[in-house]
Amino acid sequence: MGFFENHIGEFWALMTAITWSSAVILFKKSGETVHPLGLSLFRTVLATVLFVPTVWLMGHDVFHEVSSTDYAIILLSGLLGIGLADVLYLQCLNTLGASLTAIVDCLYSPSVIALSMIWLGETLTLVQFVGVFLIISAVLSVTGMRKAHQLPTRTIALGVLWGGLAMILTAVSIVIVKPVLEQQSLVWVNLWRTMAG
Repeated sequence: MGFFENHIGEFWALMTAITWSSAVILFKKSGETVHPLGLSLFRTVLATVLFVPTVWLMGHDVFHEVSSTDYAIILLSGLLGIGLADVLYLQCLNTLGASLTAIVDCLYSPSVIALSMIWLGETLTLVQFVGVFLIISAVLSVTGMRKAHQLPTRTIALGVLWGGLAMILTAVSIVIVKPVLEQQSLVWVNLWRTMAG
């Protein structure tokens, strides 16, 4: 039990990775017959329906007494990170496939880092700068993989563009809502983000 308690963060990180990779494969299969907009709308509506009872079960009200500015930030975060970014991400997934999209996903971390520096005043070490450079280099190298995946260069470039925009919008949505998350319930905030999406 002590080992598990000492590594609870690593455990949840691993579970997140496994869950997300499974979801990506399911999104890819669904995307073969459903347009990204329809798929994103279905997922968002279903998530909203499930979030409402979850919020109540956790002892929260759907409507909180928070400032109109906080509500606006939460709704903007949902619009960008769920409404727009998810559709772009699903379009990228349909265009590039799961393996290449996984490489484009790597743009998320440098986007969050850069935006955190701008909006939140966070700093970056030299090692982190090197890591960001390596991530961006890996994503740029995707455009040179036409032979391995039998996709035209233009198709790969469009897929990377859609995926890159999705990662940037997701990062913006997370960074702008972070101050609100520090004061409000994560589940409650995500309910409103999902409804906005």
